[in-house]
Amino acid sequence: MTLDWSCDNDFALVVDGLETVEWRPQGRLPGVIVANARRCLLPERRGKADEANPAGEALWRLPAEPPADRKAAPGDVLVDSRGTRWSVLEVSRTQTGCLRLLARDVAAVFGLTDRVDVERAVFVKDGAGAEQPVWRLWAPGVRARFVDFRRDVRETPFAAGKYTVQLDWRPAPEDGSLFRLRDRGGGVFRVIAFDGQSAFGTPATAVVVPEM
Repeated sequence: MTLDWSCDNDFALVVDGLETVEWRPQGRLPGVIVANARRCLLPERRGKADEANPAGEALWRLPAEPPADRKAAPGDVLVDSRGTRWSVLEVSRTQTGCLRLLARDVAAVFGLTDRVDVERAVFVKDGAGAEQPVWRLWAPGVRARFVDFRRDVRETPFAAGKYTVQLDWRPAPEDGSLFRLRDRGGGVFRVIAFDGQSAFGTPATAVVVPEM
């Protein structure tokens, strides 16, 4: 007897606890909506010294490849039904054709308890024909953590110095390099350096200075 079963067509009929997720290739928008995804939380594993909560990982199973022009790969992002971002670490496929993704909640693992809006400079011409930067919202509500950040920084901008920010986000190469961050209190920080070359599943690091 041959078992005629398709992960693509029959997954939702035999698996409980499914949810709809958004798949973002390399974290970029727009994403692709994928139905009938299933997560399995993993027991705590021995992590590296800088991983505060290595248990923040899950194994996701999707019925098939997301409908896009490229296959799933490490560095992609899944956004679950609660809005949590999961960074894809490993990609494999089952014998029945399901897509299996090992992913990490970077914000939970590394304690990214703040939120910032990422703004990108877009240059437009003014009345005299000169190009002027206009700041546009690029990535809202990004999980972040300010390192050695003083809450009085906006009252003493000249003494503020430079600050390091860990982010659960990194720009694509074609996005350019002119970004700034806006925190929940309205503080604005210009990005002067960005290290987006960290390993998948770890925060990217930005060096920022407060704007006057």
